[in-house]
Amino acid sequence: MKRLLTFILLLGGVDALADDMDNRVQAALELEESTEIVAALTRQVLHGNLKAAHELGSMYLEGRHVQRDSAQAHAMFEMAGESVLYRNRYKLGYAESQFELGRMNEDGIGTERDPESAADWYERAAEQGHARVQLALARIYADESTPPSGFDAAFFWALLAVRSYGLDENVQAEARRILESARSRLTPVEVDSLRRKVVNWSPALFGEAG
Repeated sequence: MKRLLTFILLLGGVDALADDMDNRVQAALELEESTEIVAALTRQVLHGNLKAAHELGSMYLEGRHVQRDSAQAHAMFEMAGESVLYRNRYKLGYAESQFELGRMNEDGIGTERDPESAADWYERAAEQGHARVQLALARIYADESTPPSGFDAAFFWALLAVRSYGLDENVQAEARRILESARSRLTPVEVDSLRRKVVNWSPALFGEAG
């Protein structure tokens, strides 16, 4: 199915990037029978709807409307999380799916535990401005016991998370702890450079076609 979805998206992704993507998923979720809901979402996936792929992934992960299957959840999140070619540029994948893939790879849910792969997925979502993922990424980089690690990256992503709106006080407090810990391992010049980088940072929308 993943290859088929990629093929459809390369052809133009009629539904994948449409403004009514959320509405189509919502319409599917309002159906009465579980079999109808899953069938409707699957049809949307085959039309390139990344939100539908994410919703199916969530269902498999939680056991809603389908039998719980973490490996299938991982596969659906991966479909939604991958970048897709659109008008000669790469449209970034679905950030919520990238967050779930990071978490699943970090904890070994539905796949082998792989901190480096987790960091890669987290970074894709973090680049799109996902504050919870920015904190998760800072946490990974601050952990010296497993790769990847780096206090400059931990400081950068923790500072972005601290500056974000909508995080509760406990999450903000964790971000500040990571920030201060990373700062103590960096030189003043490095800290100033990273602060400037954060000031000039903005969420990504498109990547370059390779």
